[in-house]
Amino acid sequence: MIKAPYDGPLPGSSDRPLCRRPDLLSQAFQGIRLTRSPVLGPKCANKPGRKSPHYGGQSTLLLSVLEIKFGTPGSGPPSTGSSARHHPLSVTRWPGEDDMLIATTTTLTISPDSVPAGWPVTFTVTVTPASSAPQPVSGGVRLESGTTHLASLLLPPDGSGVVTWTTTHLAPGSYNVTAFFEFGGIYDRSTSAAVPLTVAPTTPTSTASSSLAATRAASGGFPQATATTPPGYELAWGDNVYGELGDGSTVNRNVPVFSSLPPNVLVTGTDGGYSFSLAVTSTGQALAWGYNSYGQLGNDSTTNSDVPVPVLLPSDTTVTAVSAGAYHALALTSTGTVLAWGANWYGQLGNGTFDSSLVPVPVSLSLPVGVTITAIAAGAYHSLALASNGTMLAWGANWYGQLGNGDTSGTNQPTPVPVSLSLPTGVTVTAIAAGGVYSLALTSDGAVLAWGANWSGQLGNGDTSGANQPTPVPVSLPPGTIVKTIDAGGAHSLAVTSNNGLLTWGDNSSGQLGDGTHTSSYVPVPISLPGTTITEVAGGDYHSLAMTSTGHALGWGDNSYGQVGEGTFTERTSPVAVSLPGDTTVATIAAGSVHSLAINALTPTTTLLTQSLESTTLGQPVTFTATVTPDTERAEAPTGTVYFYDDNGSTLLGSAPVAPNGRGGGIARFTTTNLGVGTHHISAHYSGDVNFEGSDSNTVDHVVGQAYAAVVLNESPSSVTPGQPVTFFVDVIPPAGAGGFVPTGTVRFNDGTAVLGSATLNNGTAVFTTTLPSGTHVVTATYLGDTNYLGGLVSSPVLVAVNAPKASTNTALTVVPLSPRSGQTVTMTATVTAVAPATGTPTGTVSFYDGTTLLNTATLDPSGVATYSTSTLSIGTHSIKAVYNGDSNFLGSTSSTLPVTVTP
Repeated sequence: MIKAPYDGPLPGSSDRPLCRRPDLLSQAFQGIRLTRSPVLGPKCANKPGRKSPHYGGQSTLLLSVLEIKFGTPGSGPPSTGSSARHHPLSVTRWPGEDDMLIATTTTLTISPDSVPAGWPVTFTVTVTPASSAPQPVSGGVRLESGTTHLASLLLPPDGSGVVTWTTTHLAPGSYNVTAFFEFGGIYDRSTSAAVPLTVAPTTPTSTASSSLAATRAASGGFPQATATTPPGYELAWGDNVYGELGDGSTVNRNVPVFSSLPPNVLVTGTDGGYSFSLAVTSTGQALAWGYNSYGQLGNDSTTNSDVPVPVLLPSDTTVTAVSAGAYHALALTSTGTVLAWGANWYGQLGNGTFDSSLVPVPVSLSLPVGVTITAIAAGAYHSLALASNGTMLAWGANWYGQLGNGDTSGTNQPTPVPVSLSLPTGVTVTAIAAGGVYSLALTSDGAVLAWGANWSGQLGNGDTSGANQPTPVPVSLPPGTIVKTIDAGGAHSLAVTSNNGLLTWGDNSSGQLGDGTHTSSYVPVPISLPGTTITEVAGGDYHSLAMTSTGHALGWGDNSYGQVGEGTFTERTSPVAVSLPGDTTVATIAAGSVHSLAINALTPTTTLLTQSLESTTLGQPVTFTATVTPDTERAEAPTGTVYFYDDNGSTLLGSAPVAPNGRGGGIARFTTTNLGVGTHHISAHYSGDVNFEGSDSNTVDHVVGQAYAAVVLNESPSSVTPGQPVTFFVDVIPPAGAGGFVPTGTVRFNDGTAVLGSATLNNGTAVFTTTLPSGTHVVTATYLGDTNYLGGLVSSPVLVAVNAPKASTNTALTVVPLSPRSGQTVTMTATVTAVAPATGTPTGTVSFYDGTTLLNTATLDPSGVATYSTSTLSIGTHSIKAVYNGDSNFLGSTSSTLPVTVTP
């Protein structure tokens, strides 16, 4: 044993005395376990104005070298958390697509990529053009996992190319999600890479015993989470050096702020320990945040967190209550078992060891068949549990008899505490509370029992000697008093009586009793609050909280860190109103060591869903309107988001923000063209906000009928010879607004009334190749329809000419005379004949040339002869030729050149 007197601050922590921060002491002496002397007296000696936790010991500390470890504590695997994965893919064109389309790249991110069922998942699709274009990117996006269709989305009109979809309705399982971009006007289709997503199963929350409503826990305990506690958001104020307020900062707050809960998560219970906090969600999960050097956040690490993080509960575990000690935590499950995690120096985890744990471990309970645990409470270094048969169990540190089993030696396993032996016949314990190093119990007849340390009168039994009590003793309540709620702080106790009055007793060095003095009391004293009805109390180390019947909160006592919550850092010896935000009210309160917690009370709402049209055709817009009406009028109107669902809530269509409607409620409108053919069962869910509960709407049926699609036919080439193939391309284009629904089915091709054949659509395009006989052909395409689109629509016709090859010709020229005199008439005769084996007589024209100079053009007669006479040839030699220009059946030809010499 090493004695080390010390009452100053640690290096690097000048504003925190050593006895106030045993965590810093443990860090200073790495690997050396430190304990306080159980015999030295009420509290540490500190700098003026500073308080130390009521966990035992004065300025002298007993340093027990119980365990020396080298290195730093190991941390668990990194949390999966949120992720964003980008997987661009190249674009593949389909046959016949216009080569002028602008290529695109589609990326998909999913955040987070691993969640429990019922937790929100956000999909973000980004469509990026390969080059600039004269119009914003638009079109439809489909999300698919294998053969499972998850959602159809439309890119927003702002041209950003980004669309998001959030859902809480994914079934447990593994997903491999791909985003498909299509029907983007001048933009080409593209497909993202597949992104994995895991949705883990969860177990629905079970109803907890109603007796938990009176249970208090921790050094600064409060009511446990129960089925009767309405869900709400976390409020916190006071000390925040480790992020125990959960608002994403480490700034102390002297008024309540909202903790940064995960999206769409509500809590039903909360508790605060030494610089860390706990909460139970409405789905039975556990959250923790703040100081984590000993694993008290239960997330398999020793890293502090300034926002709530999930406690790593065993599979298929649902939590109904939590309780925070100094550096350990307890959780009650829906099956009546208990889990524990964090520091275990004195066996406070109750698993038969002294090894701390970074994740929850089962408490080693030994109960009769059919008996379960109904309430839990964590003191500084000891733990309590109440069984359904009225038996109490306790384990952990026992220096002052806080386990109530008659001695002062600790235990690392739950030990039954036979408090029933000290009770009148028929009286049982209905609620428990654990203070710093003492314990309280409430009996079925409204009496209170206490045991453990009593140096400040926290047992309330009138013993001014401060003698510790290792077995339960009755609290000296005023005659005729019946208590219905209790709580234990560091070294002071609080109770609410049957007439909703407030009693306090024990240490009052910071005014935490609320009677306007600093005088400690060894018996309960009534606190005068005229016109105020108290329903709940909570005690921290040196401050106290109370909740009124109107949902307001009161605070008093030490306020060095703003833990009273009235906007100052001034100590208060009488209750003052906590400055809750807006017109917020609270449903429950809790006190940590030097911080405070609450769950705000949400006003119930009703959501009414209406629609602009009862029936539409595919692609026609319809607007759904959700009107959110509070059940109780408040100064603030509902805000938040309304989610619109199809298929009775299984498919998310989209969301819209809630705006005030001027009548104390809110309204959200959602317009869509993305409903397929058939009857849709549309509903809406209001997500709620910090003042209002969410609510589900009624269901409206909307009928969507088939629409016509445009059929566009093109051919290549438009003129062929017999036997040469021609290919026809058909695009079946949805009407505006129906881009999310790709036409399927068959296209029939006709040459006049004759059927040429058919082809199947692939991504809205059909390709058909055939040969045609000689002649001119009028070809049309007829779309035969599918589930979403009506059939029978015919394209505009295209003309295809099929002609035989032209025959060769021979052109013979004669000129008479070949040697004329000047002014004499010269006659040129061209005879055009078909070259065998071709037959027939060519038609058309013949052009006569003098060298390159055109003399004249003449038409062939029925025998294929053309003539031209002239007397204007000049004196000299001329090169005369005839050129046949061809017709529809015969190719052109050129005669031989004849010299003609003109003499004077």
